[in-house]
Amino acid sequence: MGFISRIDPNELVIGAAEAEAFARKNPFRADWMERPADDPGFGSAYTGTNIPRIEWDERIEELERKKMRISDYVRAKGRVSRNQRGTLYCWSFGAVAAVEAKSLIQGFPYISLSPASVAAPIKGYRNVGGWSTQAIRYIAEHGIVPTELWPDTAIDRKYDNETSRAARKLHVVEEWWELGRRNFDHLASCLLSLQPVAVGFNWWGHAVCALDLLKVGDRRYGIRIANSHNDKDFIILKDGREIPDDAVGPRVVTSKA
Repeated sequence: MGFISRIDPNELVIGAAEAEAFARKNPFRADWMERPADDPGFGSAYTGTNIPRIEWDERIEELERKKMRISDYVRAKGRVSRNQRGTLYCWSFGAVAAVEAKSLIQGFPYISLSPASVAAPIKGYRNVGGWSTQAIRYIAEHGIVPTELWPDTAIDRKYDNETSRAARKLHVVEEWWELGRRNFDHLASCLLSLQPVAVGFNWWGHAVCALDLLKVGDRRYGIRIANSHNDKDFIILKDGREIPDDAVGPRVVTSKA
C-alpha cells in the first residue's frame, strides 16, 4: 500500500458509510443547485494537462512532506472555512473560499472576502440557492467586497455603497476553468497543481471548496475540503463521495489591499 496521507484527528472523515446520515443533517438542503445544462457558462472549459494517476502518489507525498499543499497555505496565512449561518449561499462561500486560497498561493496577503457581497446581488437580495459558476462569473465581472465592508452573511442593500463598489474591483477572478462533470482526474490534476476548486455534490446538496488530493488507501483517493456549515477546520471526503457534480476553479486572481 505504501504511503497514506496523514489526516488530522480533528478532521471529520466522510465516506460511503457516513454520507447518508451526514447529508440528512445538512440544514440547508436547498442552497446548492447543479449548474443547469442550458446555462451558457462563462469561463474556459478545462484545458489543463491531466496528471497521470501513476504519478499521483509521489506528487501527494511530496506536497505533504514539503508542506506545500493548498491547505498548508491556508493554515499558514489565512482562513477559508467559515459559517454560512442562516444563508443559503454555500455556492458563493465555496467559490469565495477558492478565490481566497488562490490569492494566497499567488502570494497576495490574506484578505477576508464576503460571500454575501457576491450572492446577494446575484439573487436580488433574496436568500435562495444557486451554483458555483454563478458566483465565479459574478466575481470575474464585478469582484468581491472585503468582509470588513460587507459582513459574510449580510443580505442587505445598505452594504452596496460607493465604498464597497470601489473595494470589490480590487478582488477579481481574471481566468478560470469549468471542469468536466464528475471528472475526478480534472479535479485531482488541479489540486496537485495548487489550483483550488469550488465543487458541488448532489448527494450532499451542498457546495464547498476542494483544497487537497489525498491518498486514503491502495489506489483509493479522497479530497480535503473547506466547509461552510461551521467555523471548524477541514473535512475529508472519500469512497466516491469526493467526486463532484459541478466544479469550477479560479486560475488567476487579483487581490489588492
